[in-house]
Amino acid sequence: MAGGTSVLVHNSGGEGCTIPETVYRGDGRPPAEIRNAGGFRPQDPSSSRSLLDYASDIRNHSRFVGTSKSADIAAIYFGGREGYVYEITGAPGGIDVNEELGNQSPSPHEKEIAFDGGIPWEYVTRVWQKDEWGEVDFEYDEPIWERE
Repeated sequence: MAGGTSVLVHNSGGEGCTIPETVYRGDGRPPAEIRNAGGFRPQDPSSSRSLLDYASDIRNHSRFVGTSKSADIAAIYFGGREGYVYEITGAPGGIDVNEELGNQSPSPHEKEIAFDGGIPWEYVTRVWQKDEWGEVDFEYDEPIWERE
């Protein structure tokens, strides 16, 4: 039972960590809505749910906002069929879920980097819109928005 398991959460952004400079998030909301909200906000900023609980329950209300090291994975697993893929660069406080949870990580294939407390809009650098099949071809599709 994940709900009773305690897992240490800390900022893995230090020396020797595997947090990449750029991560990706799929989201069904358009860029204007994310920008007006100030960025990607957690569903429940005051939640005491652990990182393991968050990673184990896709529909939870937690203080974490998920991203992936992989743009393709973000396009597939996050945001649904219609939506957007956001490129996020330089955001502080990322936690490598696989590194932190080790063999307890429920979805290592997602290559998830979670942000405790969210991601401010200022770190969003580009946005792509998914096509009619719910996909993005990052080699050919132009972003619909880029930070200048």
